[in-house]
Amino acid sequence: MEFFIRKNATLPYIKVKVFKSGRNDYKEFSDSLTASTITFSMYDEETEIYKILDRPASIMSDGNTPPNYYVYYQFRKTDSKREGRYVGEFKITNSQGEIKLPLRDKLYITVSDSFADSDTCCRPNRGDSPIIFPTETPRNTVTPTVSLSNTPTPSVTSSQTPTPSVTSSQTPTPTNTSTPSVTLTPTITQTSTPTPSVTNTVTPTNTPTNTPSTSVGATPNPTTTTTPTPSVTNTVTPTSTQTSTPTPSVTNTQTSTPTPSVTPTNTPTDTPSQTATNTPTPTNTPNSSAPVTPTVTPTPSFTPTNTVTPTHTPTVTPSPTQAIVPSDPTLEIFYDASDTANFVGVTSSGDTFTQWSDSSATAHNANPIGGASTRPAWWSNVVCGLGGVKFDGTSDGLSVNPITDIANISGFTAIILGKLTNTGTTQQLITSGVGNTSVNNSNVRVSGGTFVLGAANGLAETSQIADTDPHMWTMIFDGSGSTNSDRLKFYVDGVQESLTFLSNVGTVTDSSIDSLYIGIDRVNVSTYQYYYSGFMFEVLLWSRVLPPSELSAVHSYLDNKWYSCL
Repeated sequence: MEFFIRKNATLPYIKVKVFKSGRNDYKEFSDSLTASTITFSMYDEETEIYKILDRPASIMSDGNTPPNYYVYYQFRKTDSKREGRYVGEFKITNSQGEIKLPLRDKLYITVSDSFADSDTCCRPNRGDSPIIFPTETPRNTVTPTVSLSNTPTPSVTSSQTPTPSVTSSQTPTPTNTSTPSVTLTPTITQTSTPTPSVTNTVTPTNTPTNTPSTSVGATPNPTTTTTPTPSVTNTVTPTSTQTSTPTPSVTNTQTSTPTPSVTPTNTPTDTPSQTATNTPTPTNTPNSSAPVTPTVTPTPSFTPTNTVTPTHTPTVTPSPTQAIVPSDPTLEIFYDASDTANFVGVTSSGDTFTQWSDSSATAHNANPIGGASTRPAWWSNVVCGLGGVKFDGTSDGLSVNPITDIANISGFTAIILGKLTNTGTTQQLITSGVGNTSVNNSNVRVSGGTFVLGAANGLAETSQIADTDPHMWTMIFDGSGSTNSDRLKFYVDGVQESLTFLSNVGTVTDSSIDSLYIGIDRVNVSTYQYYYSGFMFEVLLWSRVLPPSELSAVHSYLDNKWYSCL
């Protein structure tokens, strides 16, 4: 399956049709979908790094009777800002478990700088095609053949001109062959499977155990059918006596006392009713047919299998909300500008502050480097309705002192969310320090319009051009790597950038690091340089390397939190 979208575009929607299973009616089908949580993810085909992870998606119907249902996602500009080929998937989660779509084929997404026909990139989807296909690619292949063969004949050209548009609109037809594989049949199947197995088998005996799964279907039947019918009562009582206790002795059969003791082993609930009817029934023992009992006895074996089904749900929910755990002992700093409660001295937008409080358990608070003139300010409603810390680019800066947890370590992960307001000067986003001096041992800097990174005495630069859009910058140092590119990595908006190494990256950070500077570089006790010009929204630092799955979850969480409107 192929989907195409223009670079920096938000349309068209990526949309997949969901089919109704034949074993469910439309109301049950609709209720199941509307009660589901639907998310969309997209990862780079080559690196398998997630660009989008569990981003909320939606469901729509076409209004027909019965309606057709689609799950869909609308791209943000940040989702499509990088050209490349990706793999997308929808995930539908409800009380029955979760399922990923497509089921068999991969959904390939191509982000391209331009298409041959710009009008077709955002044309609404037609028909029941499970995927939106911009028709640019079919037109590219058809148009040349028509123009070459029919150019001499004007009459042919006029008749052939509309043909490509008709042909290209039909090209999604092959996609319909893959539509069945995209069906939500497994989701519906999971819903319906418990229904028949519980209703048909468990009706005679196991009323209490199966009530949770199908309370409407299972509960009334056993109560009405089993209790009043004498034939069933007579069948169960004597047979259980003969089947369960033949080995000890037949004598027990004649005594009323053993009979109740055997009966509870089949159904605890039915013990009172069977005890009462047990006295007059011994004469009926020969008349009762033994084959009935085996059908009743095995039914409890189905009960445990039904109770397993709901266990799929709890495993999915916690992951997005636990992306950043403040109590994580390796989370060294966690500065969040979205809440004024994290600042000392801020009551309204534009106020400067004397402390940016650390939301992690380590309490590494950040303070201005000097007097009132060096204090950054908190501004409200900077991006997507959230506030940010404004550095003026001339005198503002923050220091974290002391902080020794990042000294002599073999790995760390630093994430900064911010927005530059000037890209023409050298600016330090974050750097480590020893005493009263910054050391380019762990730092992120903008220089010459690009980014320069430092870790473990190694330096690298990127080809990524710094701009004034909001971004998420991530640096990872892993001293256990065997090469420079294994030891130092840089991501912009969750996408890994290529690096040019200016010096080799070591295996551990400087053992003397005792401070950290944000938005500033310190030359000595009284001299500063490389003032940051712009906003910072969130700053996080772990004294460990986040594994790919956790890094993707953190990137997705931060992107949803800060840049969902972009």
